[in-house]
Amino acid sequence: MNQRLYTGDNAVKMIAKTIDDTDQLYAYNIVNYKVTELISEVSYSSAQKAAVMDSFQQLKKLLMSAGNPMPSQVLKLVTAPPRMPLKDIKDLICGLEFKPPVSVDICGSFTSGLALRSTTMVDVRLIIPKKYYSKKDYLDQRWLVKKAYYAAFLLDYLSAHSGDQYTSYYACPNDNPLDILLHISCKSSVTFRHHTEVMLMRKKLDIQVEEGVDIPTPLYNHVLSTNQMYGSGEELTADWVKESDVIKQCMILTKIWMHQRDLDEGFQCLNTFTLRMFMIYLLRNRQLPYHTSAHRMFLAFLQKIVSFDWTVPFSLKEDITTECLDGQKKVSEIVFMDPTGFVNYCAAVSLTSLDQLKLHAGETAEFILRDEDGSFEDTFIKRILPHLYYDHYVRIDDVSKLSCKDVNRYVDSCGDAVYSCLPNILDILKKGLGNRITNVGVSPVRRVVMPVNCKQPFSRDSIEDMLVIRFHVNPDSINNTLERGPPADDSAAAKFREFWGERAELRRFMDGAICEAVFWEASTVADKRVIYGKILSHLLSLHCGISEEVLTYSANKLSSVLEYDGFEERRHLVTGEEEATHFQSIYFKLSKHLRALKSLPLGVTDVLGVGPACRNTKLYAPPVTNYISSKQYATFNPQKIICVMEGSKWPDSEDYEAIDTLKMLIAIKMKESLNALDSVEAFVRQGYLTVFMEQHQFDISIMNVGELIKLRNNHTTPRLQQQFTDSVILPNLTSLLNGLQSQHATYATAARLLKKFFGSHMLTSLLPEPITDLIAASVYLDAKPYQAPRCEMVAFFRCLHLIANHDWANNPLVINFHEEINDDALSEIMEKFRLHRHEYPCLSLVTPIDRKSILTRPVMPFMMKLVRDIATFSLQSVENVSLTKDLPSSQAAMTLFEPDLSMMDVLIELNPETQRRLQFPLQQDGRKVELFMDPAGNYIKHIQESYSDKAVILYDVNNIKYVGLIWKPGAFDPIPLKKSCSDVDKSSKKLTELEGEVCMSLDINAVLQDCNFVGKDIVKNITVMGGVLRQ
Repeated sequence: MNQRLYTGDNAVKMIAKTIDDTDQLYAYNIVNYKVTELISEVSYSSAQKAAVMDSFQQLKKLLMSAGNPMPSQVLKLVTAPPRMPLKDIKDLICGLEFKPPVSVDICGSFTSGLALRSTTMVDVRLIIPKKYYSKKDYLDQRWLVKKAYYAAFLLDYLSAHSGDQYTSYYACPNDNPLDILLHISCKSSVTFRHHTEVMLMRKKLDIQVEEGVDIPTPLYNHVLSTNQMYGSGEELTADWVKESDVIKQCMILTKIWMHQRDLDEGFQCLNTFTLRMFMIYLLRNRQLPYHTSAHRMFLAFLQKIVSFDWTVPFSLKEDITTECLDGQKKVSEIVFMDPTGFVNYCAAVSLTSLDQLKLHAGETAEFILRDEDGSFEDTFIKRILPHLYYDHYVRIDDVSKLSCKDVNRYVDSCGDAVYSCLPNILDILKKGLGNRITNVGVSPVRRVVMPVNCKQPFSRDSIEDMLVIRFHVNPDSINNTLERGPPADDSAAAKFREFWGERAELRRFMDGAICEAVFWEASTVADKRVIYGKILSHLLSLHCGISEEVLTYSANKLSSVLEYDGFEERRHLVTGEEEATHFQSIYFKLSKHLRALKSLPLGVTDVLGVGPACRNTKLYAPPVTNYISSKQYATFNPQKIICVMEGSKWPDSEDYEAIDTLKMLIAIKMKESLNALDSVEAFVRQGYLTVFMEQHQFDISIMNVGELIKLRNNHTTPRLQQQFTDSVILPNLTSLLNGLQSQHATYATAARLLKKFFGSHMLTSLLPEPITDLIAASVYLDAKPYQAPRCEMVAFFRCLHLIANHDWANNPLVINFHEEINDDALSEIMEKFRLHRHEYPCLSLVTPIDRKSILTRPVMPFMMKLVRDIATFSLQSVENVSLTKDLPSSQAAMTLFEPDLSMMDVLIELNPETQRRLQFPLQQDGRKVELFMDPAGNYIKHIQESYSDKAVILYDVNNIKYVGLIWKPGAFDPIPLKKSCSDVDKSSKKLTELEGEVCMSLDINAVLQDCNFVGKDIVKNITVMGGVLRQ
């Protein structure tokens, strides 16, 4: 044995490798344990299976004893059957013998142990007697009519012989408009879905709608062949499930994964059964390993879904002919034949649905490869909501009124508008938007569950009459206003003009070429946000006859929320992005001027912005300042800037007077140099330098490098912590968020939406602006299980979802800029947080620049619960904003920003005249006089000073219309009377005697009188809302 392998550096490497292997094995076992626990949680237990079987046996006994009704009763079973192109249905069903089914058996995933108990749906297969149908029932959709009447016959018998033991309704499997299934629910909360099986002709691919006219009808053929061969893959599934528990677990994981993303719902989707058969196809061809863990096999399966060539026909039947596959390929986009060779599992699957599935599979595989253990919850536990996943959507109302140009599809689907018109709409959308989008998804069209006594089970009114198409936008092309087409003399120019209609025009480009083009006028960011909607509205109106009145586009739904309130002169800026950008340019220009100053005794090393305006996230950009000279000025919103000087020539750090003197001298020198510049006016004030530049005021504080280093090392007292926050944390935060904004253009608007939301719900006193900026940043930096948002509205919705669902009690929210917090540091932070949880606020944020959550203000637990409840309630309204037909888009969006005033204990309404801040620039005896008036702000300051220990004071900083008081726990508890209590303390309290001791407690009437007296001419009304005292 070579001893050198176990000495020196080799020994260290081997130990390190052993540790790595042990860590990987530990993580591998943890994931396997989670898989086992998850599957045991979602699968049927033995007792539940026994209960289902008992319910099924009772139902089977009833169905097998069904009798033959009189011919006169047959037509009364259903008022009107599904719409079929038959002249006389009576001729078809008269003389039929309604006999009990040949057999009734449980089928589907329940028999293989793959069913999820959350669905409570068990498939049952009924075989109809041969005498009930004829060999030509595949023509003219006769079989569908007979099937509907046979289901009605069974239903009539059950209603007469079982009382109220069962409830029944009609529904479509996978929302297929042609298929009708009878659902029977029993009292044990299990629903049996009945599939009827019949043997008809299998050779004919085209059905005869009119005599002598054959039209390809792949959808009808698919329904017919599925009815004949239902359950053709069950035996194959059972064999592979018995082969290995890993295969069974992988199939269940796949089913859970699809269900959490709604990939198994809706017409034209790849359902879980089809995907399970695809997995078996890969296993049979040895393209998928199963001698591993279920989680690793699931990962390999996702990768195979993405890489597999779905355009080439394939089959589970080994000896299938090429002719058969080619014949199916002519009428179906995807061909995947069953073991019998008669059923194409993917006959109704569209390429759009396949692309949707591949996108989800690729993203999930990427997350798992990045962090196998950490991604488990994102993959299988979290629900992936479409309004949080996609960037934009367009909703088309009144889908049933759409006219279809494809007669074949219209006849094939029996007049179903979605199946007939959707392919044409998607083609137009993809061609018109081009590289502006990266992916398209169609939300499942929910077909209404129909009661058994409905007049027309499958009429045009049996669907939710809207179609929602969602897509991911390309951030590189989102602001393009010009669509360049082919050269004017090119043969493709005519097609371009035909496609774009009157919007097409000739333009000369910078390279000298004259080309066809389409220009969308957009002068602001808000205008550019709706270019997609303009394109869709124009093209759908031109090619599909869809008017603008039935279209709703999502991107501008929240634009009205960000419009300025109370600044009429700026309303032309719409949502204010241009003004914010203009201020940023002024700030950067001033920074450049400061760095270039040469006459200073010390050089400027850095210029740091402190306020939200410097990081482009202020709800309303700073107002302009009208000033004449340095002796006459006024502003309410000066922007704070820190100018960091070289640290080599400063006095001793303990000589504060010398340091302040030097700062004043540097400020005077700065003033002299800046006043020499055009459009800049500066003057020295006590403690800082005030600079007016292009109608904006900046207050510049001067610091040296040594002061910053000292603050970083010592900020234990509250005063030092505040200095550390203002001088170190906030400037670094500004720099980080400006970098984030350069990567994600929608970040600033998303942060402003979140601030508007908190303000409208009067929560800004609890959640200051830096906290809001960090919460908004977190959905961009850690977007799992989604991609980083490319739409401000989606980012805002994700922020609400984060606030409502994050485990604030046990975990801080980590915002890891540039991944500066490594795994070891993160583990240390989490451990300290759990050990000293009482020292951290309820809402704790950790960043690389603030690992102790200094920025976060203390929030009482009951107020944190209130914040989460507001976010949760708003999330429930989010989908209504997307899918509301009755309200205009602006009104539907505004419902998210309406406060619930009933949560207040005391509500103070202020007069509108006193809400605006007043400013008066005056000059008296040659001296500068500043007269600033903020009545509402001063009133709130008084309430906070007087009652902040007894109540939480809530208000909107940007629009102080209401002031709310919520009493803290124990606010009314009596406390002993002390001699040190001032008259002010006693004025709002009443004296009581408790156990022989004089005590005082809060007197709510005295509080109301005080609030009303101090707020004379400010307060309009004070209401006691009757809120429950918090215990």
